[in-house]
Amino acid sequence: MDKQSTPSKGKAADEEFDLKDAVLGEKGARRRQEIVALAASSVLKDGVGRLSLRDVASRLGITHSNLQYYFPKKTDLLLAIFDEALKRYTDGLLLAVIHANSPEERVRAIISSGLVALAQPETSLWRMAISMSDHDTQMAHILRTENAIYRDVVAEQIGAAWPKTTQDQRAKISRTIQALMDGTAIQQSLEDWSEAQTLALEPIYTRSILALVDQSGGQG
Repeated sequence: MDKQSTPSKGKAADEEFDLKDAVLGEKGARRRQEIVALAASSVLKDGVGRLSLRDVASRLGITHSNLQYYFPKKTDLLLAIFDEALKRYTDGLLLAVIHANSPEERVRAIISSGLVALAQPETSLWRMAISMSDHDTQMAHILRTENAIYRDVVAEQIGAAWPKTTQDQRAKISRTIQALMDGTAIQQSLEDWSEAQTLALEPIYTRSILALVDQSGGQG
């Protein structure tokens, strides 16, 4: 009897331990998201230079060491902020291309989703990163990392639209799309464009990318 009951108790204890781990994991994920959201809001309001781990911890009502459990350094937190912003950006892109029924529509969806995203307040994050990258090596590294991820996502969609394109051709096209978006973000800020003015660029950009694909031989 005792020998038979021992495994049962052990299994129950293991299941209880696993459940506690799952709950702690969920709480940890929520806490991490709270930290990133508050830090992003702080950066948008006051700039990257004024972001402080101690300030974020204080505003959340947690200790500095508790916050460092999630983000040991300011650079780690900054990277998480841009990771989250990029994820929303690429999620919007991937959602947009789902409804594309042709390669041309796929390009239009990529461009449109990017222009729509530029109308969001967090676009300021990318403008900050671009302006700081010339003199801040950490920000330059973060920007290069995020840009590479974005280009990979776009290149994958170009490959899905035109399987005959080579990796080099897809990379060239994705860099061109990134350049269009970056340039638009900066110009949008300088000239205070409305969302309608920004979205009106879609047909021009789409035709430009289709011409580049045609020049690369991807539509052959």
